[in-house]
Amino acid sequence: MRLVETLRGRETPFAVDNYDHSLQTATRAMRAGADTDLVVAALIHDVGKSVAKVEHGHVAASMLAGLVRPEVVWVVRVHEAFTARYFRSDWLRYYRYQYWARSWFKLAEQFVDEWDMPSFDPDYPTLLIEDFVPLVDSVFSRRPEPAGAERLKQTPARMVGRLPGPAPAMARRVKRALHSSPQTGS
Repeated sequence: MRLVETLRGRETPFAVDNYDHSLQTATRAMRAGADTDLVVAALIHDVGKSVAKVEHGHVAASMLAGLVRPEVVWVVRVHEAFTARYFRSDWLRYYRYQYWARSWFKLAEQFVDEWDMPSFDPDYPTLLIEDFVPLVDSVFSRRPEPAGAERLKQTPARMVGRLPGPAPAMARRVKRALHSSPQTGS
């Protein structure tokens, strides 16, 4: 929450500062029925601006990696490419379309077009930062998943049937063991 607070008073070309913009983006996501991962991502998507001018989305995405779903991390990482449509008049305004074949493209469009870009309205009824504390606490108290953990859990399932001899049975046992191990915070 302190990083979000660092956005307060940072100059922007808009009628609201980055702090209010972040609160508005999270408020819009929450009111649209987004889950906890997306609401927290909306709240912190611009915190990288407090330490980096370029690719601030990568900073916020690295904070979320392992704590939220991979698609949410990806959306935060690439959201700058999606906002270029609003700020650029050259070919870079189409920068988002480099990702059009990605399965999470529509989620990134929704994030930017419905929550991020409309959130520069000084008259929008925005929730207070205190309203987001329980959500932020629930995300950042999770035990982080190591990078690629989701792929590792799926590997035995993909391999069953492709392996000779008793290997398929072993792969099924490994898969059951992976999925029955205690998980916390997810």
